[in-house]
Amino acid sequence: MMSIRFSLLAALAATIFASGSTETHAQRGRHAPLSAPAACTASSTNRPLAPGSQLYGVTLDDVSNTQGELDALVNLPHMPIARIYFDPTVNPSSYVKAIQTFYPKSYIMGEVADSSDMKNFTTSSITSQTNNLIIALGPCVDVWEIGNEVNGNWLLSRGSHASDASATMAKIEAVYNAVMDPANPTARSKLTALTFFYEGEPSDPNNCISTGNGGNDMFTWISKNFLASPTATTEAIRTTVNYVLISWYPDQCNNLAPDWPAIFEKLAGLFPNSYVGFGEIGTANADENQSYEQNLIIEYYPMVRNRISWPGTPDEVSYMQSHYVGGYFWWYFAEEMVPRNGSVLYQTLWSAMQ
Repeated sequence: MMSIRFSLLAALAATIFASGSTETHAQRGRHAPLSAPAACTASSTNRPLAPGSQLYGVTLDDVSNTQGELDALVNLPHMPIARIYFDPTVNPSSYVKAIQTFYPKSYIMGEVADSSDMKNFTTSSITSQTNNLIIALGPCVDVWEIGNEVNGNWLLSRGSHASDASATMAKIEAVYNAVMDPANPTARSKLTALTFFYEGEPSDPNNCISTGNGGNDMFTWISKNFLASPTATTEAIRTTVNYVLISWYPDQCNNLAPDWPAIFEKLAGLFPNSYVGFGEIGTANADENQSYEQNLIIEYYPMVRNRISWPGTPDEVSYMQSHYVGGYFWWYFAEEMVPRNGSVLYQTLWSAMQ
């Protein structure tokens, strides 16, 4: 699947990544954050985040408009969780000022490595990146996203890993180990999240599954990389990761109408101690069809646990009502909803969160 998400900051991204790397689902926008102190001070305000809490998430891929973003975050009807994209070309300490500003009024999820950046990391360099983020930001990050859209076929350099996702798994394990490392003295949350990219099921004739270069449909990829030949580390991730999430871009997948209750029940069965939800919602064509984006927000953000018709026995329904946490994390929050005044999409989001 070779569609590329339109970004309001695509020109800047192209400049930064002039090497010509291509990603299959999204073109990420990047602005260098404001300079800031080299340390992050923890706050007990609204903390700790209870792992089973309903999450009302947005994504910030650009934190340069810190005050405008804070204003948009604090005026949402529920305390949100802001997922921060960490640009690997920017010193982690540069994010401190923005995250400290958001932290008292928003939970923070740190996206250690976006899927679009994953192939540029080695196992060693992603370990260093994670440790540097922990040192600079550890006290102010509530959840660490240890892998993003990990089953996508764009995470590996083409040719050297034509059908092997082992390199991606090694990087996921490296991030997980760094976050959990008891020898790391930096105070930090050890809550973790792992995000998959949903492309439909093999049995669906309208699926958008890309199997080349180590990619595969979500459940096949999980079976191959977590279940077929488990190791101590992969089993530790599978049985202890706190959140297992799904990234969903319907217009890149023929606008399928997935059976989400059945999908999340199956996912929860594979990761038996995890909460499940959406790790990213968006469109490949931002700003080209505002009504389409409004409809997406209206469809997904009200999908809280008690409004979903979960299949199964009463015990199974009760389990899913307590283990589905929402999330959603609209990618274009910074570009489309800041400033909030005058933003139709912000008002749509605000109403959908009621």
